[in-house]
Amino acid sequence: DRIFALAASHPQRIMLLFNHAAAWMLQEPELFPARAAAAMAWIVARYGARIDAYEIYNEINLSGYGWTNVWGTPQDSAAAYAKTLAAVSGAIRERDK
Repeated sequence: DRIFALAASHPQRIMLLFNHAAAWMLQEPELFPARAAAAMAWIVARYGARIDAYEIYNEINLSGYGWTNVWGTPQDSAAAYAKTLAAVSGAIRERDK
């Protein structure tokens, strides 16, 4: 809340980078897209009117982001990202009109 209030006091546009997941979200990888969408739905419900753009993960193909650690192969990681992106972007579109 404090960061959004500070941004509102300046002529700033906000781009939200949704880039990391809590460890519990990855405990059951098949549920990750729905869990990520639920987290984004909460963010958009609370702050959506103040957010101008969204970036859903960045450079997920790089080591250290956990995608290949959780889903194995680059192909499996790409498929998981596609499902996650579809779920999260759907949550954004449903709430940020």
